[in-house]
Amino acid sequence: MRLVEAGRNLGFGAACNLAAEKSAGRHLLLLNPDARIDEESLRGLVEAQEQDERLAVAAPALRYPDGSRQFAWSPPVGVPGEAIQRLRNRFEKAAWNHRLLPRLLKPLVGAGWHTAACLLVRRSAFEEVGGFDEGFFLYFEDADLCLRLHRAGYRQREVAGARAWHVRGAMTGADGERSLVLGVERFYRASQLRYYELHRPRWERAVLRRRLRRRFRGIGDEEHRNAMLRLLDEA
Repeated sequence: MRLVEAGRNLGFGAACNLAAEKSAGRHLLLLNPDARIDEESLRGLVEAQEQDERLAVAAPALRYPDGSRQFAWSPPVGVPGEAIQRLRNRFEKAAWNHRLLPRLLKPLVGAGWHTAACLLVRRSAFEEVGGFDEGFFLYFEDADLCLRLHRAGYRQREVAGARAWHVRGAMTGADGERSLVLGVERFYRASQLRYYELHRPRWERAVLRRRLRRRFRGIGDEEHRNAMLRLLDEA
């Protein structure tokens, strides 16, 4: 193991780019600090990519520490896709929501994206599309990467039998101090707005902005409310 110290917090995507630059090998394993994968599952991801030269993203099924199911795949980011995902969130533990539903949705909504909590990416494909877009400090960088890989003609899929465990939220203050939680929300919304500006049609950008403005105006804390509204105006 080699530790690469950046000297400051670069953000998720930029840090992964730096690690990729300093490493070697045909495959890049993206693994969050609060995630783990076993040797057999990792071997399965590698074998899947070795057998298909156009498979750029090989994903394991994700589980919470208690063994319950966690989403590894989501529909394309956008007004329709995020609406679908909000409905899916109500039934995250249901088996059909992880196997059957994605197979039915993909022909209708598109390839979608896999979370980088645990993901094997083909190095050559990663480098071909320029790695992560470092304009995303936190959140949506994996959706953006999967979209650009898809546009470049590469495939992505979940590999049968491969499994990883992910706490989710452990590193972003989901149960931590209020100031940290508010900071994470700002990163999330900034990245969401950037993604829409880069990849979604004008009407979807308008819908998102109207929805967020209503949401932000309802925030009780004046300092937080003003910060979020400024974020919306500056994006």
